Amino acid sequence: MKELSPSMLPKLEGCPVYVSAWTTSPAAERGTRVDKWIRDRIHIIMDHEPMPEDEKETVMWGVHKLLELAGNHDIECRETHLAMSVPALSKVGTADALCVDGGWLADIKTGQVRDYLAQAAAYSWACMERYFADYWVAHIVYVDQRLVRTYEFTIEEAEKITRRAIDRATWVHAKPMPCEYCDWCANKDTCKA
Repeated sequence: MKELSPSMLPKLEGCPVYVSAWTTSPAAERGTRVDKWIRDRIHIIMDHEPMPEDEKETVMWGVHKLLELAGNHDIECRETHLAMSVPALSKVGTADALCVDGGWLADIKTGQVRDYLAQAAAYSWACMERYFADYWVAHIVYVDQRLVRTYEFTIEEAEKITRRAIDRATWVHAKPMPCEYCDWCANKDTCKA
């Protein structure tokens, strides 16, 4: 059986037979660092890695945007507190920010704007199950573009979107489809699509 996590769902929506190459590009490594710098600043945690001057504006925009979204509510950004166990998925995922009192989660993205609806639905479903809610909001915070896409879900909608992505990715007759994730796929050099 295919191991699925929330972060795999956007790639599997692009191509149902996508397989992660498990290598990290410089862009992905940068995204991980930017994410950490933003979360560390919200919780006032000392940096383990110095932040270059040319990243400060992007990082601070992300910090201010998350704090603005939180308003007067507490926001949790410590990775150790953000595990999301999604019903029907075999692997736990980790969102980037959680505001339980505000009824929302956020995921920070660098690089170009992509479709993260299935990932947002999966994380929202996990939150609704965990906090006994019927409604949840997911913010995808694109820090390089200074853009926030907001998705609102009922528990039924989140489950339906997540299950559709799972069904598509686990369908026995699934075929490869060219998509924007081809360069990240382990099958890139042998795929007939």
